Amino acid sequence: MRTRVALDELRSAIMRRLTVSFDYEGAAYHVEPHILGQSQRYRAFVLVARCLESEARWKAFRYAMMSNWNVHHNDRFDTAIEIPGSAVRCLAMIDTAARQHEL
Repeated sequence: MRTRVALDELRSAIMRRLTVSFDYEGAAYHVEPHILGQSQRYRAFVLVARCLESEARWKAFRYAMMSNWNVHHNDRFDTAIEIPGSAVRCLAMIDTAARQHEL
């Protein structure tokens, strides 16, 4: 595991639909990453992902606060999921190389 997520590797995981795990604010997460963009207010990079814990909830993660990450190359998610409007609205600009998957 590495301490910091490289943006290019995170973009690649999004485009290839690979799950990612990392630590964030003292908790461990295993997620399906969907959007990488910048927040409206702080212009910080933000990952919008679906958490794979029991609740399967959506969460925005600030890139600078992610650590101890791993891309799971054998764990793909192959279904496009509609991202809730509240999660999309937290982003001012969606990175075109890592936007929501189109089928």
